[in-house]
Parts: sequence; structure tokens; C-alpha cells
Amino acid sequence: MLTTEQYSEKPPPLSSHQLTIQDIQTGINCASCNQFSMKRIVGKWKCNVCHFYSKDAHYEALEDYFLLIKPTITNQELRSFLQVTSPTVSHHLLTQLKVPRVRKNKYTFYTLTLPIPH
Repeated sequence: MLTTEQYSEKPPPLSSHQLTIQDIQTGINCASCNQFSMKRIVGKWKCNVCHFYSKDAHYEALEDYFLLIKPTITNQELRSFLQVTSPTVSHHLLTQLKVPRVRKNKYTFYTLTLPIPH
């Protein structure tokens, strides 16, 4: 398991490869057809291409976020990365993770670890 401390000792993965977050494919990758086409529908992720359902497809995406971008995430960053429009849904996904939450000023950050706790 890679801890936040171990992560901070490494150079940021994106910048070390001259990439930005805009270079990363966002959304949820379907485990069945490998398309980034899953949308959150009533507590599940549904692929718009092959109609595959998953309750936990976001865990792999959050592990990618941790490894490629940074070990902390805000509600807004989660919405952007997973392509979720509802702040309520993203808040539910974050609290479901059972990861440490840190309030700083008006922002709340969630500290990710690997593996993402289910």
C-alpha cells in the first residue's frame, strides 16, 4: 500500500512527464467494454455503451487519481474527475470511502490511500 508520505516523496507523476490534468481521460471506465461511458444512476454506475452495471466502478478511477494527480481530493475535484454533476452524489461517494477528512478554511479535503477502502 502506498501511503500519502511515500507519495509525497516521489515527484508529481504528471509534471515529471510534462502532462497536465487536461491530458488525462476523466470519467468512469467500463470494466466490460473498456469505454469511458459510465454514468451514475440510482446508486450504480451504468455503461451507456454496453449497459454493464457496477456499484463500485469509481474505486479504480480514484486509485488512478491518487497515482496520477495527488493523494487528496475535494468534492469539486471528484465531480470533475468522475464526471458527476451532483455535489450530493459526490459527497455520498466521498463519505462512503471512509478516508480521513480535513477541513481547511472553507474547503474539505479527503486524503486517499491505496488501496481505496471499499
